[in-house]
Amino acid sequence: MFTSGQTAAGVTVPSTKPGLSLAQMAGQRVIYSYTGLTPPASLLSSIRNGEVGGVIFFSQNISSQAQIASVIAELDQADASPQNPLRSSPLLLMTDQEGGLVRRLPGAPALSEKQIGESADPAAQATAAGTGAGQNLAGAGLNVNLAPVLDVYRTPGNFDDQFQRSYSMNPKRSPTWARTSSPRSKPPGSRPPPSISPAWARPPAPRTPTSAR
Repeated sequence: MFTSGQTAAGVTVPSTKPGLSLAQMAGQRVIYSYTGLTPPASLLSSIRNGEVGGVIFFSQNISSQAQIASVIAELDQADASPQNPLRSSPLLLMTDQEGGLVRRLPGAPALSEKQIGESADPAAQATAAGTGAGQNLAGAGLNVNLAPVLDVYRTPGNFDDQFQRSYSMNPKRSPTWARTSSPRSKPPGSRPPPSISPAWARPPAPRTPTSAR
């Protein structure tokens, strides 16, 4: 978790933009979620007022690529409101598109991290998974992928292993394959390292959320 002025992986988290209200300064550090397929009017209003750092989407918010693309277009339109002092900085729109069992959007990547780690050529499979995830998210208008996960499972059948969210029990292998996948899994214009806070995720801009969930 990073706050204004700190750096990570060569990315400087910018200072708060002058002239913001207290609600805007607080809101730019909050990632919102909602239930169902339609974003509530209150969320759209908060986005128009510059009081939202980003939105995270779960399976309950997505019925198809076309549906979520329509939702994201609506959120982007609210973000572009003239009354939003942060409209020049993209709203963070994110999901967990890890692959395998953990996919919020239909489509790539098909393989889980465990399947990639057990494949004959994990590096090539990780590259393909990252490329597919980035293209898939970009096609829907998302700009942050909260993946790949760097967890190293310790016990077969535990949470990470049960849902195939870990490449390996070997702590030296998981980061290697994640690095291969990570740069390719991000939609164009974003650059977060694997499975981290959106404070790392956006290019330098006034909005600086410090926690994904």
